[in-house]
Amino acid sequence: MPESPDEEEIALAKELGEAGLAAVDAALLKQVIYRYQKAARVIVDALDFGSYPLDDTHVRLFARRLIALAESGAIVARGNLLNPRRSEVALPDEP
Repeated sequence: MPESPDEEEIALAKELGEAGLAAVDAALLKQVIYRYQKAARVIVDALDFGSYPLDDTHVRLFARRLIALAESGAIVARGNLLNPRRSEVALPDEP
């Protein structure tokens, strides 16, 4: 996945707006558990959970939102999240 979003991703994010991006984040967080799992699995499950289309633009947008969640500390990651098939995510600490 490219380091920067392309025009299609930017347009999709703009179309979704803040509320839509918050819904994407919520769908992603619902899929993350306390054990590490593949980022790609989390993305596909979140797309399915939210009934979003399984197209390249949505997958890339969800991957970028997963990166943002990791950067904010909401989740932890191993590997390069720009490559979801070779990276893993989990919730930070079990309660």
